[in-house]
Amino acid sequence: MGKAQQRGKASKKIKQDTFLKKEWRHVFVPGFFGKRNIGYTVSHKCARGKTPADYLNNRVFELSHGDLVEEQSHAYRLFSWKSVAVNNDDVLTVFAGMRLSTDKLCSLLRKYRTLIDASVDARTPDGYILRSFCMGFTRRINPNKKACYAQQSKRRAIREVMISAMRENIEKCTIQELCTSAIAETVEKAVVERCATIMQIDNVFVTKIKVIKAPTFSDEQLKKLHQGRAVQKTQEVARPPEEEAAPAPAE
Repeated sequence: MGKAQQRGKASKKIKQDTFLKKEWRHVFVPGFFGKRNIGYTVSHKCARGKTPADYLNNRVFELSHGDLVEEQSHAYRLFSWKSVAVNNDDVLTVFAGMRLSTDKLCSLLRKYRTLIDASVDARTPDGYILRSFCMGFTRRINPNKKACYAQQSKRRAIREVMISAMRENIEKCTIQELCTSAIAETVEKAVVERCATIMQIDNVFVTKIKVIKAPTFSDEQLKKLHQGRAVQKTQEVARPPEEEAAPAPAE
C-alpha cells in the first residue's frame, strides 16, 4: 500500500478590514430642489498615476424627491445624478434621468381600461437630448358600464397630444426647469386638458425621462451649477471598538 501524501500546512492569513484602505467623499447634486449634500461615497485610495476622478466619475446616484425635500408628496419620483468631476473631497454630479417607482406604476394599473403610452425624443436649450415617456388611462364616465375602452382612432389622437405636449415642454425648458415642471406635473395637466375634447382620461404621468446625450460641462459651468454649496473636508471616521466575546455559559 502506498503512503498517504502529506499536505502542506495552510498559511494563516491575517484578516484585514478592506475599508481601512478606502476614502470617503461628499456627494453634491445641483440645487434644483434646495438640498445639495446627499451623503457620502467610497473609493479606493489613489494608486500611482491615478486620480480620484478615475475611481469616482460616471457613478450614478438615485434619490427620490422625498430625499431632496422635506415632504413626501412626490416621493415616488426617483431622480438620478451622475458624477462628472471631483473637487478636493467633493463629488459633483449632473442630472442623469428621472423615473417613477415600481410601486407607483403598479398602483396605476386598472382593469377594463385602455392604457395609452407615448414617447418622444427632443433637445433642451442647454444641450441635453432626452427621451420622455408618458402614459394614461381612459376614464369611466358611465357608472352603469364596467368597461371603458378607447377606439384606435382616439388612441392615436391622444398619443399625438402626449407627444406634442412632451416635446413643447422639453424644447422650451432647461434641465432645471424640466425637473421643476416634473414635480408641478405641467405635462400631465396639459395632456388632460387637451384630451378633454377627444376622450376623458386620468392617471396621466410622465413615467420616465432618459438622457440620450448630455452636454460636456466645463469647470466654469460646473462651478456655476454647484454655486452655493458648502465646501466640506473629509474627516477620518473612528471605527467602533469590536464587541468582546460573551463568556461561555457555565456547564
